[in-house]
Amino acid sequence: MPTYYFDLHRDSPSLDADGVELPDEGAALVAAARHLGELLRDDADGLVRAGAWRLEVRDARRSQVFAVEVALRMGGPAAPP
Repeated sequence: MPTYYFDLHRDSPSLDADGVELPDEGAALVAAARHLGELLRDDADGLVRAGAWRLEVRDARRSQVFAVEVALRMGGPAAPP
């Protein structure tokens, strides 16, 4: 199984040194969403302070496969989906 690394960027970067073996990119995307969900549950105040978090998912060569971002926007019209 391929190894994926989950590098979290919020107040300061937290780089994943170990990685996780997952069956494919789809499983890595689900794992990334779950990880961010757990962070939101446990540290919503941290997101409010930082304004945005970014979780970059990298493959075994450390090439970015995708990134998931969570950002707060105050006021003004909502951004399109």
